[in-house]
Amino acid sequence: MNLHAECDGGGDPLVLLHGFTTNSESWRPMLADLEVGHTAIRIDLPGHGRSPTPPNSYNFDACVADILGVLDRLNIDQTDLLGYSMGGRIALALTCTAPHRVRKLVLESASPGLADGAARTERKASDRRLAEEIRNKPLSQFIERWLEQPLFRTLQHAPQSILAQSVSVRMKNSAPGLAAALHTLGTGSQPSMWDRLSALPQQTMLLTGALDEKFQRIADEMHLLMPNSRRTVVADAGHTTHLEKAEDFVREVLDFLAERPAAEKPQ
Repeated sequence: MNLHAECDGGGDPLVLLHGFTTNSESWRPMLADLEVGHTAIRIDLPGHGRSPTPPNSYNFDACVADILGVLDRLNIDQTDLLGYSMGGRIALALTCTAPHRVRKLVLESASPGLADGAARTERKASDRRLAEEIRNKPLSQFIERWLEQPLFRTLQHAPQSILAQSVSVRMKNSAPGLAAALHTLGTGSQPSMWDRLSALPQQTMLLTGALDEKFQRIADEMHLLMPNSRRTVVADAGHTTHLEKAEDFVREVLDFLAERPAAEKPQ
């Protein structure tokens, strides 16, 4: 599929991949900072924003190929890559598939999937039930229910303008698109990448909010397996760190991207 993408700024490429139920506009509040020295490439993932709804036969490999297709059309051989939640899972899959296309990798509140096959089967069935619910209810009801999850409880304490912007962005999606994305790109449909982490050569930042216990644990486990990873924890933030603590998030990401490898640093 042809995915919708927007480019802002100028300089080294930085691809931004959003989470489930949002779209490329979710990065707009921090775009002015991210585009300094970078060409920020914001992609609407399949079923989100202005990208097409994926067919039932779609999968992670197809999504990775479509994102690489965006880079090819922009004549980008290698890029920095930042992914949040679902976008982080896809960013990791892309890096495992085409490591030569990724310079540095930032994963915010992301995971390598479920290592246990039975857990994946159970999660896939759960994703399908939720996808059916999305199709059969008004989008506003689903978004309200989605944000009431314990995972997003800290977002409710963010400034009202941030919370309103987050809801507004999510409402610009379509119910069929979100249902199809969950069916094809949900955690249950994601191949486990745990056994591939130790072979990744990229410098990788594993960023989480200190209040997100689940993804703190996952990132800690990933850090032990990834030889070139850095653990970054943002205080007083949960799963949506980039919205809850935008200034801290942007500072950590830009410092990491600007840092030269030890071999390149002056003695």
